[in-house]
Amino acid sequence: MPHLSTTDLAAELGVSKGRVSQWVSEGKLRGTFTGDGRARRFDLAAVQVALNRSLDVAQALGNGRQTLERIGAISAPPPPADDADDTAGMDADIKRRYDIARAMRIEEQARAARYDNDQREATLVLASEVQAQVLAQIGQELAQIDGFLRQVSVELAEALGAQRQQVRAILNAAWRRHRGERAAAAAMRADAAKLTAAEQEADF
Repeated sequence: MPHLSTTDLAAELGVSKGRVSQWVSEGKLRGTFTGDGRARRFDLAAVQVALNRSLDVAQALGNGRQTLERIGAISAPPPPADDADDTAGMDADIKRRYDIARAMRIEEQARAARYDNDQREATLVLASEVQAQVLAQIGQELAQIDGFLRQVSVELAEALGAQRQQVRAILNAAWRRHRGERAAAAAMRADAAKLTAAEQEADF
């Protein structure tokens, strides 16, 4: 369970609290903590794994040597009781399926923790928020286009000696037809699009 404060972790690694905060902002400690600000608590074993993966080994040539040595000296805590071997006496096939199910649960917990951390660090944007922002922008654009069509219909009616309502009806029909064609094309592109490697990694 995460339990070390930023101060505790800094002392454990022999670095400043500012350096720990820097690692958090750079994403080097992603998935190693819960909470935010002063309530943030780190899992030491997870920090060791994350820093071994993300820190530049070249730091060992300078002042970072002591930090890297401390990271390497971290002892992994004993596994919690519910992760102890509780499969004694099970049939081999049942034990295998039980182990798979337990591994899947651990993976899902890790994904949930990463999701929570990404939200807190604002590196993850929810699709609903993106949709709301896009719809607001589209609404503004449509309002501007509607005003443009009204103005053009007035100018065309005056230039051609036609009824303003007739000109406006023609322009609106053409605009609706254009929008329909654009929407159909966009839908086809969206259906054919595939997730990038980064999107698949972040697909919760």
